[in-house]
Amino acid sequence: MSRRLFITRPLAEDSPLLAQLQGEGFDVSGHSMLTFEPVVVEQIEPTEWLFAYSPRGVKFLLGQDKLKRDGKRLHGTNGFFKLAAVGEGTANAWLEAGLKVDFVGDGEPATTASAFAKTHCAATKPTVTFLQAANSRRSVERRLGDQVSAQTLSVYRSIINKHAGAPIAEVYYLTSPLSAEAVLTQIDQDHPFDIWCVGSVTAGRVRELGFQVQRIRPLI
Repeated sequence: MSRRLFITRPLAEDSPLLAQLQGEGFDVSGHSMLTFEPVVVEQIEPTEWLFAYSPRGVKFLLGQDKLKRDGKRLHGTNGFFKLAAVGEGTANAWLEAGLKVDFVGDGEPATTASAFAKTHCAATKPTVTFLQAANSRRSVERRLGDQVSAQTLSVYRSIINKHAGAPIAEVYYLTSPLSAEAVLTQIDQDHPFDIWCVGSVTAGRVRELGFQVQRIRPLI
């Protein structure tokens, strides 16, 4: 009998992750436990970099049409921005919009911050605008500390969807700290289950809520 796995995001039928999980013998279901709303951007400070934490941040920024575009570049008041992404999924959001990406992390805040510091902070202290949710944990920015001159730009807000239920499953695959909170505060804890997390930040939130993490597994 297949083990049931619930992931806190919808997966398309042709998703490589869905195929991989099904190939491992899981009966997979998934939907978001959150809703998202835009935060109106009034002004974008002129910095060297725009650093995105998520594909959703890219979407909500570009959807507001606040920046001029010249080919594969976005322009601010002091010239074009270099574009950075915390991981490949976020980089793809920039690329799918037809833009050039200048830095791509590995999806983990600690190693991403270290790689950015090594490649772009050795000789100068770059100015960076971090695109984020209004309730972001600012994981990369905090790790970079005074190696960068940071601005934050909230472009959307994540809210727990009280109408989204989490089904009974043997594995809960949690994709963000807020999604973890939404799931773990409503499921039946008498039913045995494992918890998988996309990264260390989500895993940290799970432990704060008093649960153990059996596996940290990035999305593919």
